[in-house]
Amino acid sequence: MGVAHGEAYKKAGANIVGVFDLNADAAHAFSERFNAKIFRSQDDLVKGDIDALSICLPHSLHYEAGLLAASHGKHTLIEKPIDTSGKAGRQIVRAFREADVCLMVGFVTRFYRSQIYLKNLIDSGYFGEIRLVVENLAAGGFSLPEWYSQKDKAGGGILMMGISHTVDRVGWLLDDKVSSVFAQKHPDTLQGNVEDIAAAVMNYSQGAVLSVSACRSALREHKRSHSCFIYGTRAQAKIEFGENHEQTLEVLGENGSELQSISDDDPFLRMVEEFVSSISEGRVPLSNGEDGLSSLSAVEALYQSTESGCPVSCNSTQ
Repeated sequence: MGVAHGEAYKKAGANIVGVFDLNADAAHAFSERFNAKIFRSQDDLVKGDIDALSICLPHSLHYEAGLLAASHGKHTLIEKPIDTSGKAGRQIVRAFREADVCLMVGFVTRFYRSQIYLKNLIDSGYFGEIRLVVENLAAGGFSLPEWYSQKDKAGGGILMMGISHTVDRVGWLLDDKVSSVFAQKHPDTLQGNVEDIAAAVMNYSQGAVLSVSACRSALREHKRSHSCFIYGTRAQAKIEFGENHEQTLEVLGENGSELQSISDDDPFLRMVEEFVSSISEGRVPLSNGEDGLSSLSAVEALYQSTESGCPVSCNSTQ
């Protein structure tokens, strides 16, 4: 994620000042790639002559880094999830609010071209009343950092890593929030101590239902597979997400159908451009701290449901 953010900042015309990473090799590689100064500590970095920063750390380190950035008045783009617990997440949001600086949460899937197009269609009323969204995600797990499979660092597995994106993106598309959830997860894991398989049904407050299933594949050869179906009273859509941000969008409505194939998308650039422009314009960014808390609240409820075997209200996690 650090390299992905770096490439996006470079394309956006921002000056990449420096980097801090406990992994000296990773810090050196980043420094060489972006001509950035290597800072010896987080403290040195946030005290430096910088306007903004990205936090691309293991999730368990978001809290300390976020509060540090806020205390020094640095605008911050923090990778999702905002933290591993709602309590810590709320403290982060409060710190940035009190510091009066920008906080954006990196929900990059909002910034796919297909999703922006869908959002405009939905907001125009083209779909009518959306009643059902069905999403399926399968991803390979063998090229991921080791901490992804460690619950104390990641906060969870495929629910935290993958389904949290779905919760946020669908909520944004529908302009709605999850009211209750029911979920199950597979008790066994391929590696580490987090779940690799999960399925859930989520109810949104305005009546839509989201059904989602996700797995971290056991096959080394498995390419990422991700599909989403949206069913409204006047139209429906099918989206296929491929490798390298490729997307296929098919929309069927009362006036016919259309098919789009997207192969040159750069959602990380669009996300960083939103972050930079929100700072320069002095406005709240898309996918802000409150959005991060909403997604995390739903994910916490999902984990509670997997433990209790019962539906859980998202309000119970507040």
